[in-house]
Amino acid sequence: MTPCSVRGGRGAGIAWCLLALVAVVCPGPAWADWLSELETYALARMQDYASPGMAIVIVQNDQVLLAKGYGQRTAGEPGAVDADTVFLLGSTSKAFCAAQLAVLAEAGRIGWHDTVRGHLPDFRLYDAAVSERFQVEDMLSHRSGLPMYALTMMEILDYPTADRVRGVRFVAPVTSFRTTFAYQNVLYTTASQLVEAVTGLPWREHLARSIFAPLGMTRSVASQADVDALDNVAVGHLRLANDSLWPIPADWFWNETQDRAMAAAAVRTTANDLGRWLRFFLAEGRIDGKRVLSPDTIHYLLAPKVLVSPWEHGTGSPHAGPVSYCAGWMRYDLSPQPFLFHEGGAMGSGSAVGFAPGAGVGIAVLSNVLAGDGLATDVVWKFYDLFFAAGGTAGASAQAPTEAVAAGAPAHTGAAATPAQTVAAGAPAHTGAAGAPAQAGPAGPAGPPPGGATGRAGTGTTVPGLPLARAATAVPDLPLARYCGRYGNPAYGLFAVHLAGDHLEIVMGPRHWRARLQPEGGNAFTAVLPGYPEGFEMTIPMTFAFPADGPAVLTTGPILHDPAETFPGIGPDLSGQLLLLRNGD
Repeated sequence: MTPCSVRGGRGAGIAWCLLALVAVVCPGPAWADWLSELETYALARMQDYASPGMAIVIVQNDQVLLAKGYGQRTAGEPGAVDADTVFLLGSTSKAFCAAQLAVLAEAGRIGWHDTVRGHLPDFRLYDAAVSERFQVEDMLSHRSGLPMYALTMMEILDYPTADRVRGVRFVAPVTSFRTTFAYQNVLYTTASQLVEAVTGLPWREHLARSIFAPLGMTRSVASQADVDALDNVAVGHLRLANDSLWPIPADWFWNETQDRAMAAAAVRTTANDLGRWLRFFLAEGRIDGKRVLSPDTIHYLLAPKVLVSPWEHGTGSPHAGPVSYCAGWMRYDLSPQPFLFHEGGAMGSGSAVGFAPGAGVGIAVLSNVLAGDGLATDVVWKFYDLFFAAGGTAGASAQAPTEAVAAGAPAHTGAAATPAQTVAAGAPAHTGAAGAPAQAGPAGPAGPPPGGATGRAGTGTTVPGLPLARAATAVPDLPLARYCGRYGNPAYGLFAVHLAGDHLEIVMGPRHWRARLQPEGGNAFTAVLPGYPEGFEMTIPMTFAFPADGPAVLTTGPILHDPAETFPGIGPDLSGQLLLLRNGD
């Protein structure tokens, strides 16, 4: 909706009933010690993050070592998670789009070095020369030169997909083209549109035909409408200011917002289906004896395209090395084995997927709570450490899980991580916890970045958050009427500020979001968006300036790494006549 910040959770004194439905196929007569230890750790982290449910799948050498669900699909209600429970992925969706494009490349319908404009003639970037050179490979590898998480506010305000893709032409670059990693969601949304332009099919339909069906991923979908037709679905949860959980209703507007992220964050799937996804990559493009992609294509997808960080490691972990972004995957060149990884957070859920091709082993973890990507990431990197500490094989030393593990009540002495903020359509993240690589390079701090939409979140779609803390006496410098008017931006169109009784209200975007402007002192305000549960506020910082030689200027953000947007005043508010400003190119 990444890589981005990392979230943790608090146990909050809640006693979780962790019911497990197990489907295990082991190469030996019982589980290895490392697998039992990993499960104990995962259950402890699940409790730390207050995740109602979780699912894990581990595969090695085309066999399933573990496929298991824990906890509840909806907090406090019957319905146990199992390996066929459907979860929202977030940014681990991106690898599916890269695989889609690989199918088209092998069919000769696209080339990795085709220009994007060759398939989407209306696509443009800020720099005309870069627009003409910008290739399909560039779109997938986060080396565009744009600021990280460009146009995040478009996701928060639920702009149509076409407006988001069109908006990139107005975003000035902050680095040279192809030199620097800067994670994006909007360019993967652009990739979805390219798939549609080439195939004539809706993105999600082509994904089902080209990837889900050939891989036998029978419970994988990419829209809320498709989810509504399924049973055994994990409900996403938001954690409110009082640490209670709010189950996300199926008809909440954000589910459609998630759909509009498309390839950036919209895939929903299960542990069992992700087991097939991992087996497909580990077998270099084959599944059940059938070839879907060639080994050369798989190697291309997993080859580094841009450096993320020259050296990363985690406190307490012996493994360290450089990090690169590939095509929908991050590559950690660690010893003893390189590891391909991606995390994904979304509104109310989180996931992480990783595999070591050289060892033929992989893992996927799913969670149904906001910030669950932190939980999933913790477990994936603990898996890496434990597996290779055990010699890199599913050894013969066996120990069945203890009753405490099966019951889901393990003791855990580590401090719970603190939730931080996330992003709109989705992004990878790292915890920096023991056994996990620290936050990679430009991905951002582990805590909340300065400014932006406040919130507890995973990385997926957007990031509402904590109740606002402000001085009760905060008052603006000027009479409220001085702030009223219309403000325009070439990407976002028209915003209008007007008086609504004793306070200011701003109307934004094509959905005409009406948000109260809370004074923060001086000419600063906070826009509080409607539609979120009490105790989970989505906010956008806003500041007005009044230069002596021109119109008033509204500045929004910054939101995460997305820089501030400026909206010069273009005239008075027209008594509620709010037309979206459609700028020429």
